[in-house]
Amino acid sequence: MRGLLIKDYRLLWNQRKTFGIMMLIWMIVVVTNTNPVFAVSYLIFICSIMSINTISYDQHENGITFLLSLPVSRKQYVREKYLLFLINLAAAVVFSVLFILIPGNIEGTVVIYLIGTVVLAISLMMPVSMIFGAEKGRLVIIAFGAIICIIGVWSEKAVQWMGWNINYMLDVFFSQKAIFLNLECVLACICLLAISYGIASKHIMKKEY
Repeated sequence: MRGLLIKDYRLLWNQRKTFGIMMLIWMIVVVTNTNPVFAVSYLIFICSIMSINTISYDQHENGITFLLSLPVSRKQYVREKYLLFLINLAAAVVFSVLFILIPGNIEGTVVIYLIGTVVLAISLMMPVSMIFGAEKGRLVIIAFGAIICIIGVWSEKAVQWMGWNINYMLDVFFSQKAIFLNLECVLACICLLAISYGIASKHIMKKEY
């Protein structure tokens, strides 16, 4: 497990220029304070997507076949990818707390919901990437994002058509049930990851490399 983590972080280190540019964009957004929600979601997404990128590297030129020929079980391989995702997610949350939450630019509840959205996306991408390939995993996240955007746009139009004050309704709803919603979101994330891990582990045991 430790060796797999070291291998993956060395692979990511080779992409340091690309990630460096992404982090520079993030720092500019944080310093200018133009959109704190975007800053948090951008950082969480970038750190999380690194896990999917390592799967792409492993599948290049049948690299995963060589990996599985080493004293590493298939379940250990899957477990390491989810652990890598959780480590990167934790790092993103720490940076968000230090640079955005502590100054009071955004509420912690928003961060929890953003994490929930990313966990949902990764829970879909991870099994798809391991079963069908990393490229199809990226297509899943694109389709997922498009669906979310379409639902959001049509929901907003429907609310406006019915004449509801959505901002007031959300403020009342979240203020009264914030603690319960946060707890439910955390539990949902744990369940999603557990289900996703189970699916990925089951199928990778049957797949031939």
